[in-house]
Amino acid sequence: LGLPAACLADGPTLPLLETLVEAHLATLPFSNLSQHLAGGDAAPSLSPSRLQEKLLARRHGGNCFELNGLFALLLRDIGLETLLLQCRVWTGRERGNRGKPGYRRHPTHLLLLVGGVQGEGNARFLVDVGFGEPPLGPLRYSVGEGSEQVTAEGMRSRMVQLGDGMVQ
Repeated sequence: LGLPAACLADGPTLPLLETLVEAHLATLPFSNLSQHLAGGDAAPSLSPSRLQEKLLARRHGGNCFELNGLFALLLRDIGLETLLLQCRVWTGRERGNRGKPGYRRHPTHLLLLVGGVQGEGNARFLVDVGFGEPPLGPLRYSVGEGSEQVTAEGMRSRMVQLGDGMVQ
């Protein structure tokens, strides 16, 4: 990502996480072209070596699974607890949701829930470096009503506990 090793000196802090997200977004672009060029038959490889080769060595963009997958490896390497979460994306009428705004029926997106940030107690942060219009930094997260987060860009998100114990 082009950052000096010295930025790791203070350990996995919130300012470091913010810096890593910003550097990732500035360096590795979102792109889903390879899925379309492969004719839809070839699933992208999510192995660490293939992700590094595609995104870092060849400097190609990637989709949410690739970008967030590679970023999760980095975060784990510096000591952060990182959980990959499948999620559904809210769409408007114009985005092919049967002509109605709402959540897509099936989870089609991957993002990260990050913990273990020094000085932040048990706080968890939503991190998403693999969205076409991502939040530009980590969002502090809690589950439940009133937990909606709004980014500086106006993107809204929230997590709610469903009756079956799942978080949406």
